[in-house]
Amino acid sequence: MFDTWINSEFSNWYRGSIPLGFSHTNNLMEGFNYVLKAKYTDWEKFKLAEFIQLVEQVIIDYSEETIQSPFPSVQRFPKDVWEKAQRMAEDHFLQVDNNFYWLS
Repeated sequence: MFDTWINSEFSNWYRGSIPLGFSHTNNLMEGFNYVLKAKYTDWEKFKLAEFIQLVEQVIIDYSEETIQSPFPSVQRFPKDVWEKAQRMAEDHFLQVDNNFYWLS
C-alpha cells in the first residue's frame, strides 16, 4: 500500500498528478466490458459451468479476430512526423520527461 500509493508518483490523488503515459480514465476497459456484455451475456448472470463455456467462446472469437488482423510489425510514419521526432530527440526543451524512446 505505502510503496504504491503513498511513496510513489501516484501519491497525489488528483487527475493532474497522473504520470505521463498513464490513462486518466478507464473508458477503454469499460467500453470493452460493454461489448462483452452486449454480445455474449445480454447482462445476465451465469452459473460457473456456463460462465466457463462463455469465457472459452470469447477467447476463441477474439483469438480468431487477432489472427485475421494481427498487430502490425512495421509502422510507417509521414516524413514530417519522423523529422519532428528526430528534432525532439535532439532538443531537451521539446522532451516531455527525461526518457525519450524511439528507434531509427
